[in-house]
Amino acid sequence: MIDDLFLGAAFGVENAVGMYAYSYAVLPPEVIYELEEYDDYLNGVPSRSHIYFIGETPRVVMRSVARAGNTLLVVMDIGGTEATGTLEMPTGSALHMDEQYYYIIDKDGRKTAPSTEQLIACTGHPLPFKVLYIGQAYGTDGSRTAADRLLKHEKLQEIAIRGPSEGCQLSILMVELASNQLITQLNPFADEQDEKISDDRISKGLDQLFGMSMAERVSLYEAAMIRYFLPKYNIEFKKSFPSTNLKILNGVYDKDFSAVIAEYVMDESCIQLFSDNVEMTDAHIAHFDLHKTRDRHFFFSSNQQP
Repeated sequence: MIDDLFLGAAFGVENAVGMYAYSYAVLPPEVIYELEEYDDYLNGVPSRSHIYFIGETPRVVMRSVARAGNTLLVVMDIGGTEATGTLEMPTGSALHMDEQYYYIIDKDGRKTAPSTEQLIACTGHPLPFKVLYIGQAYGTDGSRTAADRLLKHEKLQEIAIRGPSEGCQLSILMVELASNQLITQLNPFADEQDEKISDDRISKGLDQLFGMSMAERVSLYEAAMIRYFLPKYNIEFKKSFPSTNLKILNGVYDKDFSAVIAEYVMDESCIQLFSDNVEMTDAHIAHFDLHKTRDRHFFFSSNQQP
């Protein structure tokens, strides 16, 4: 795949920027108003995430939870399909139910609860997530998170008013990004093989990678995911295609990267993303060749429709 990204390369040394997500949390929209209460259950991901996906997932209904020794026996309805599984409980903990919500009290008296995704994962059932909209929030020095943006999100409200498909519910996927990677290829077949130019391009690639701000990383990842999934509402709400800060994205345009690679690959996750334009799978790699001026313009432009 990496070789394909450098097809048509003019130089003996070509640089690509790679981005990937390394943690995530899935939650219903109503939880964003009570995130302080749920943040620990979600491993603090909402307070660190700047990228969010709004989408549809099958409606999940908990049928029953029972305890057998240190094992939870779970029965769920996932989009009309019954699924069963088991989940290990911490030693010395107890199972409780409060207004149809199940939770565990550990030996120190602390309340914990497995997330809906953990419960689905223990059944071995996938959780399809249809991507409808992708956005980001960063603010000044990362002070604004995806959760902050979603608290007053007009597009989320419009999508909610239109309502999900039958048997589905709206869900939010918050994503935390890792540091960018620099992918460098030495191409012996390129027209330009000057050693000094090659050394300069390696040095320039490293300078640009380490000089890229987190705000630029967030904007670039968001743009790549939008171009890849082509979500329904990012296209329909034209001013949000991409919804990123265009001034920041235009700054990235000037960097000498031959390709952009954005990954959403979560090991052992039951979530499988898809859209009207991308098939459902648990691993997505969006890659874009930026050698040609036309390709760069298409990737970075907010006005050109796909």
